[in-house]
Amino acid sequence: MKQLLRKVFLWDEPAKGAFFAVTLLYVLPRFFWAIVVDIVLPVFLRGGKAQEAVLYFLGALIGGALIYALVVLAHFLPKVSMANKVLAIAACICAVLMLVFWGVAPDGYSRLWWMFPLVLMAFGVAYLFYPAVKAWEWVVAIVTGGVGISVFSSMKSWGLCEVFKGMGIFTQVSGIFRHVEYSVGLQWLLIFVSILLLVTSYLMFARIIAKGGGVPFKSLFGRGVVTLWSLFVVMYLASICLGVAAMRDSQKARKELEAYWGMPVNTKTLVELYAKNDNIDQAFWKELNSLEVTFSEFFRKYDGIDTLTSIPNAVLPPDIYAEWKEAFNSSAELRRSEEMLDAPPPLPERKYSFDYDEFLSELYSRCRSIARLERWRVRLALEEKEIEAAKKALRRFDNLCVPLISDYNEVSGLVWVAIEMMRPSALCDILSSGLADEAWLREQSTLLLEKEQLFSGVQKQMILGSAACMMDTFDKYAEYTATTSIVTQPEAWICLNHEEAVMARCHCISDFADFPEKPEAIFARMLSPAMRNIGTKSSPKLKAALRISRGLIEAELVRLKTGAYPNAMENLPEDPFTGKPLRYAIGEFEVSEEHFQKSNNDDAISLAAVQRLREWMEMPDEYAKELARPKQYTFKTERHKVNAIRIWSVGPDGISGDEVGDDDPQKSRDDIRYFIQRRE
Repeated sequence: MKQLLRKVFLWDEPAKGAFFAVTLLYVLPRFFWAIVVDIVLPVFLRGGKAQEAVLYFLGALIGGALIYALVVLAHFLPKVSMANKVLAIAACICAVLMLVFWGVAPDGYSRLWWMFPLVLMAFGVAYLFYPAVKAWEWVVAIVTGGVGISVFSSMKSWGLCEVFKGMGIFTQVSGIFRHVEYSVGLQWLLIFVSILLLVTSYLMFARIIAKGGGVPFKSLFGRGVVTLWSLFVVMYLASICLGVAAMRDSQKARKELEAYWGMPVNTKTLVELYAKNDNIDQAFWKELNSLEVTFSEFFRKYDGIDTLTSIPNAVLPPDIYAEWKEAFNSSAELRRSEEMLDAPPPLPERKYSFDYDEFLSELYSRCRSIARLERWRVRLALEEKEIEAAKKALRRFDNLCVPLISDYNEVSGLVWVAIEMMRPSALCDILSSGLADEAWLREQSTLLLEKEQLFSGVQKQMILGSAACMMDTFDKYAEYTATTSIVTQPEAWICLNHEEAVMARCHCISDFADFPEKPEAIFARMLSPAMRNIGTKSSPKLKAALRISRGLIEAELVRLKTGAYPNAMENLPEDPFTGKPLRYAIGEFEVSEEHFQKSNNDDAISLAAVQRLREWMEMPDEYAKELARPKQYTFKTERHKVNAIRIWSVGPDGISGDEVGDDDPQKSRDDIRYFIQRRE
């Protein structure tokens, strides 16, 4: 065993061992990326024990190679004094610590090319003390290697400024070239220059080792070195071939996607489709967007009440509630927004791509906020027995949704769903008031059925918009990637095209529920839970809520006809989560209410948690401090019993609260319930 180890580590030929270690450090980045993308990644995506095993294997491989290089290089320094050995080892430890820091830092992978030559640079301190080695030789080796690595690794981006940024000490110079783009010919010239510099650096290291070890220069290029470079070439050519194959597959998948939708799938096409509508009025939406309905004075007076607009069942102390109604009813901005939405509005103008239109993103958020205020309008109108005002508020829900369902955008579809989920509770308040007439109720039942049928078309638009944004994202990334990247970074080319192909095929669907659960690509797998949740949870929840509302309307129609609610109901709509009829009950049961009260600061967010959020979300310090500040008031959930009829769905978990008991909220927390409170 001892003889075997001496042979493996070239113990009796320290100069050859040192040069073999240098060669290993030069080729290791290529081995790393080839192994990660071509071998580890496909196994990793399959999950299970294999996923954990390949990570350990990769760590052991890279770690073992580094340790081997350190041991062999250290053995090459027997003629150096102990003080210089300590200096070299200390420099090497610093280099390793830098590698660890860069590995965990953001964008650490882009600096991977620097990792292994850093160890060489650290050991160069010791090489300087060999009498035969000149200082200029070491300087040439370091400078040519550093510049060569910088230029080569920076070729992934357009613009000479990126090359200078990669050189570190030339960061300031990069500003001069910020708007300079280089041609394909210049890109290839830079690749040639970078490779020439790396070869020069490599040969200079060979010269240093040969002089320091007192051996002929040619003797360093033994079978081990030739084997390493042979593996390097094979892996490199294989990666380029795989990159070309991945590119062809992504092009094929793109054609499949466009054939499925019958149009070019990109945001430009969708903007053109949207712009064909002749009902566009940007001035209308600029005015609506400028109406700041904030209730700032009221919110400042009662610290912690700023979430009130999103809690339509909030219970406030009588004096505070009176102030809230006064602030709500006296808002000129709110009255103006209601006037503007009393009729279906025109569409906003869409000039930009679907994923970078800041005005429309802000507008979607404003639509949701307006809907919450309209939900409050229903409650306050019913308290004054103003049924027509409540009906008008509910109608404004429909008007607000007109631009949302006309847009090919995933976000607009999600906002539409969020607004429609507010409708059933508003409708329940109207039914509980007993003020609605039979004709209006039947009209609402028909409208609810139309809303349910509309969702299928909205969801298809959301999928198309999502697909267009995904494809544009890949196109934009390709724009910032040099055409030479298939040579400089073939593994990145493989990943990019593979991800694009998988995402394209994932969007050849008409229902988000059909989005693959575990796609064979990282990006698609990250998005899969959110996409599938729309189809398996959000969509059925909306359907359940709309069907429950229809069932409650039927119960109210029975009451109008007979004077009492039915003890049981047959032919209720189907629960989308079970395929069986929705459930019906009459009598007393518990409901939750949000009560506004003095805070005991139990709910305050810790400073440490806020700090983590601030770093993760890059939020301003002022916002983070405000988030952590204890509030004077808070909303607490309280439960009480009401006499009512209720219709409910078991929800995504398939478990009804009645089966486990209403005192077990964890098991029935996702039941979808609505009720009509019975009047004595």
